Amino acid sequence: MKVIIGLILLLLIEMNISCKAQEGRISDSKSKSWLVQKIDPSNVQTFAALKNVLEGKKIVLLGEKNHNDGSTLKLKVDLIKYLHDSLGFNILLIENGIYDTYRAWKDILEKKDSTVGVFAYLFHLFPNIITEENIQFARYLDHTLQTKNPLVLNGLDITGGTMYHHAFYLELEELLKKLSSGKDSLIMSDYVKFSLKGKRKEFNNSQESLTWMKSLNLDSIKYYGNRLIEFLEQKRIQFRSDSILSQREIPLFIQSIHSDIANYPYTIDATGKLLEGKYGKGTGKDRDEFIAENVFWYIEKYYPGQKFIISMATFHTTKDLSQLRDKYEDFKDIKPLGEFLYDKYFRDIYSICFVNYGGKRRNIRNYDMTTIPSAPKGSIERVLHESKTNVGFLNIGDSSLYPIKFRNKSLSPIFDSWYFADWSKVYDGIIFIDQMEPANIKLLPQRTGMKQPYNLPKEYYAN
Repeated sequence: MKVIIGLILLLLIEMNISCKAQEGRISDSKSKSWLVQKIDPSNVQTFAALKNVLEGKKIVLLGEKNHNDGSTLKLKVDLIKYLHDSLGFNILLIENGIYDTYRAWKDILEKKDSTVGVFAYLFHLFPNIITEENIQFARYLDHTLQTKNPLVLNGLDITGGTMYHHAFYLELEELLKKLSSGKDSLIMSDYVKFSLKGKRKEFNNSQESLTWMKSLNLDSIKYYGNRLIEFLEQKRIQFRSDSILSQREIPLFIQSIHSDIANYPYTIDATGKLLEGKYGKGTGKDRDEFIAENVFWYIEKYYPGQKFIISMATFHTTKDLSQLRDKYEDFKDIKPLGEFLYDKYFRDIYSICFVNYGGKRRNIRNYDMTTIPSAPKGSIERVLHESKTNVGFLNIGDSSLYPIKFRNKSLSPIFDSWYFADWSKVYDGIIFIDQMEPANIKLLPQRTGMKQPYNLPKEYYAN
């Protein structure tokens, strides 16, 4: 009898130990959501920590605090390489104008300019200035173009901030002439009114540009732009046997017209706020909604069935800004791209923000070096810094899995301001860099003095 009781007690003890061990495994399994996976920037395979969390995802959002943060740029290029080479993401959407980037990509494919040269214009607005990080990115794109699975570059923005935007009007005019065989004078008249041919001006400053834009009849631009869209839609159907024209070029011009129409009111609003000193962390009330329409178009119509990387400033890539909207005036009445995408593709998206503890950054225009303020006490960055993490990845996933050390902590994903939020609802993952290094600026002397190839001719400007 005593033997039986002893055996029962022993069994109960073993069961209790087993249960506690299982609880430990469950706890460990859950806490993995917030375990820091250290990344070695010199070994791209260390990004394998992301493989499981990105399984089944079709869209990865990559946000950056500042476009000139060298360590972020380098790490982002390495991450894009991993996403493309190992996980099959093959369409890259960047924070540049939709037509600007299309024309730049064509210049690369048609070898009108080197990829490095195109990137200098596209990312830095000058023919002879580029960062070392973007040189490496350009070389990687060149490499993929020699394979059966190239990484394809596209723009998603409504703003046309580079010289490639001028090509939009020039090449739209050529396309309309081609499709109308020169017989439809009415459509060319619509084009003149939409493109403001003969009415454009050159400006010395933002105030002159704003005054001119405010003088425009935006309803008229929208009306004639929509007439051009109707014409192009008809021609797209008519020329459907020409797959390049009907499935690639005409749809791209149609979407670019939509973006150009949307850009006027946004630019007037944003420039006005900038001149008044009221331009906060947001980017204008409607810009991200229009950008979202461009992304929907890429995903559902232009590249259906493909996997997308979207690279933008971190503000745009937030999946839920509601907590920050409620607490901070900077984000009032603004809905970022990430929210629009999560509303529609919730299960298909993973959003990553890049943050840092401290370091330096360089202004790419005037070379000024600034010191980035170190993360304060009570921030996630400070916790990671004190844990001796150099570069690390956190899959923050679910707020119920927060370890105590990360609860009620601030974070600085947007510029250099720290905010409090349930960060698992704002982003899916965090990539932490302890010390930010400035971007390495390179001069391309052989390109100094080059003329921009897409300047609008004189007939586009008022006398």
